[in-house]
Amino acid sequence: MQYLYGKNRHCKKNIIWSLKDARKDTYVKADKILIDAPCSGTGVIGRRTDIRWRRRESDLKKFANVQLSIINNCSKYLKKGGVLVYATCSIEPEENLMVVDKFLNLNSNFVVDKIPNNVPRQWVNRNKTLNVLPHQHGLDGIFAIRMKKIF
Repeated sequence: MQYLYGKNRHCKKNIIWSLKDARKDTYVKADKILIDAPCSGTGVIGRRTDIRWRRRESDLKKFANVQLSIINNCSKYLKKGGVLVYATCSIEPEENLMVVDKFLNLNSNFVVDKIPNNVPRQWVNRNKTLNVLPHQHGLDGIFAIRMKKIF
């Protein structure tokens, strides 16, 4: 683990920053965890047209494997009753709901939790997931799901 001390881009001196690998490193127990997972970026392809030329279909499986390892590792550091939000800027099911389904099948102590009411309802689908689609909502593509650790 690498620690970063002193001046940094946030100009905060009361924070010790560290660089970790979310797939395998340890963390302190937390009430809330946000995983903004590395992904193919297909949800932002309208702004980042280079993605169209850099991505291959085989990349989806690679990203999904990394995402699943991140969510499996980080979930160990969530306290009972805590909330984990998993999010990507991908619109591909392989990186979104399929990763979450695999995680939930391996972790019976997690359940899908309701998306808060302050999120526009047109962004929430019947699976209780946030799905913003560029062609429907005029925004970058976003996926997010909120899960709760029940025991």
